Amino acid sequence: MTVTVYLDQFFLVNFVMDCLLLLLVRKLAGIEGSKRRIALGAAAGSGIAALGLVLGLTAGCLWLWRGASLIAGAAVMIRAAYGPLPRREFLKAAVSLCITAVLMSGAIYGLQSFFRLGSLVFLGAGAFFAVRAAIGFLVQNRWERQRIYQVRLRYRGRECRIKALLDTGNQLYEPISRRPVHVLDSAAGRRLVTAVPAVMYIPYRSVGQPEGILPAIYLDEMEAEKDGCLFRIKKPLVALSSCPLSPKNEYQMLLHGRFPEEGECRANYDNKEENL
Repeated sequence: MTVTVYLDQFFLVNFVMDCLLLLLVRKLAGIEGSKRRIALGAAAGSGIAALGLVLGLTAGCLWLWRGASLIAGAAVMIRAAYGPLPRREFLKAAVSLCITAVLMSGAIYGLQSFFRLGSLVFLGAGAFFAVRAAIGFLVQNRWERQRIYQVRLRYRGRECRIKALLDTGNQLYEPISRRPVHVLDSAAGRRLVTAVPAVMYIPYRSVGQPEGILPAIYLDEMEAEKDGCLFRIKKPLVALSSCPLSPKNEYQMLLHGRFPEEGECRANYDNKEENL
């Protein structure tokens, strides 16, 4: 059986697919890489794949040469596209490349079965956008989970436990002392606070509402825990929001953007005392 292979077409198709894969790796792994470098990496990977194909067809053991070219091509692609990386980052990029390649293959197969189209470049473009949307959803969810803290609030002998989101957009400060202000869902606040001796009002601005004020009080203590580190803040200033902070009730509090700078990490503090 005679098989005709057009090396230029093989290189071009591989170049396009490698570009798409490297763009997906950049999004999934969060590694910086310019479009010029990504194109360079794709060209290097396609060149090695073409060389492996030629050696396999001329010297025999096609599967061996193709496998070796895939491994070498992946390493060269990552190095050319993202520059020199620490070992951990390189492994992260390599794993991301494998994951995106599998996802792209599955998406291309699915699109080909559904639309019955033969153009690999067209199917690759469709698969790219489908996988990119899926990766974007996963990355966003992972980022949200990384910013969620388990929080314990205390006030006059009462205590409640809630989830809080570290909101870098929360830049509320008490106007005079410039103390950071955290925002608590009023429904959660009612479980903790029944009566207060005094209330202060914090001016704020938000999208869709040029200006407004939020009632705020000083709690006795706030503890926020994440990844085994406990941050403790004495007398935190907390504003109460009448509107739900999370549509799905995933969290009931917005931590100030400066958090945890104003708090003390108990785990690190204990380690310092042990060293002393």
